[in-house]
Amino acid sequence: MTLSTDTQVFPTVTASYRGEAPDVKRWTRTHVAEEIAAIGKRGDDEVADLDKRIADLVEQASELETQREAVKAKREADIAYWNAFVDLVERTVPDPASDEELARIGRPPYADAPDLSKDPDARIARIAALHDAQDAREETGR
Repeated sequence: MTLSTDTQVFPTVTASYRGEAPDVKRWTRTHVAEEIAAIGKRGDDEVADLDKRIADLVEQASELETQREAVKAKREADIAYWNAFVDLVERTVPDPASDEELARIGRPPYADAPDLSKDPDARIARIAALHDAQDAREETGR
């Protein structure tokens, strides 16, 4: 069987590409050129769709990065706020564990006396003396 130069027999590869059953048809060069152009158009459309999806994802990533930076800035601001609060408390609120403070607030000197020294009785006696001194100052101040 001799084929003319204008007509060739091709398997319909593009039919299987589209999910159709492949078959063998007579194709002219014009038909082949049209099919190649259609494949090119479909490919260009798919590439354009993927490019659009990529652009959308890049935009979303940019928005997420902005949100991430905002969260980090808020976290740093919150930490700075609470550190400033702790500094303020440390500067203005006396240490209740100090002997002088225990005597000033009127606690019994033995209530919270930890065993921090080799001679806890001396520590308790010191706290008691400070407590008595505070009481004396308050009475003379009245």
